[in-house]
Amino acid sequence: DEHFNFERWMEAMAEAGLDPDFYACRTRKQDEILPWDHLDVGVSKKYLWREYQKALQGVTTQDCRRGCTGCGAQCYELCGSQNTDGEGNV
Repeated sequence: DEHFNFERWMEAMAEAGLDPDFYACRTRKQDEILPWDHLDVGVSKKYLWREYQKALQGVTTQDCRRGCTGCGAQCYELCGSQNTDGEGNV
């Protein structure tokens, strides 16, 4: 019986004096600290920023099974590389 209710979220944000556009619609800077930065998912923030920039240009990244893309995830078995620096360097 729990579900997302957009109007309730907007009401709660208004009551708290928060602007939803600040969280959802603004451009973020590369060095900005993000709410999830304390989580380690194995992929470097530097790599994600590069992927974001490529996405803005409509450029895709090859499948890492065809060659390491430098994400920093240390997926040795999958891509056959021991890349750990997030820059595409072993």
